[in-house]
Amino acid sequence: MRIAVEREIQKMEEEGIVLSIAGNKATVQIEPEQPGCEHCSHKCNVQEGKILLEADNSIGAMVGQKVRLQTLVYTRIIGSILFFVMPTITLICGIGGGIYWANGYGFSQKAGELIGITSGLILVGITYLFACLIKNRLKGNLISKIVEILG
Repeated sequence: MRIAVEREIQKMEEEGIVLSIAGNKATVQIEPEQPGCEHCSHKCNVQEGKILLEADNSIGAMVGQKVRLQTLVYTRIIGSILFFVMPTITLICGIGGGIYWANGYGFSQKAGELIGITSGLILVGITYLFACLIKNRLKGNLISKIVEILG
């Protein structure tokens, strides 16, 4: 029972307008600083004041309709970790490890830096592939869902 209650608390609701529909997915434009945003620690910084989200459209909303979405709060945390934190860490570790390895084998400083940068970028690429695999595996849990058509 406690798990179900915790999952209910972790849902964030947002309102937006459906911009396009592709199959069972809809692209919804939301505006930050909605009631759900005040409880979110991210405080999105969006240049034009709009955020585009991909949402499950199993209730059949049409283009131009105003809808209410539910997003699990941990969805955004997982996305941030997978696509921002992990690549940054692997880039730093790859550069540092590459330079350390190159210096250990007697390469010049410039060659060591080149090896470090190359290994860092390779690790970032591998991390993004890994993140995409995880995202695809968890896709049903990592997407916003349209729960109500408002108008």
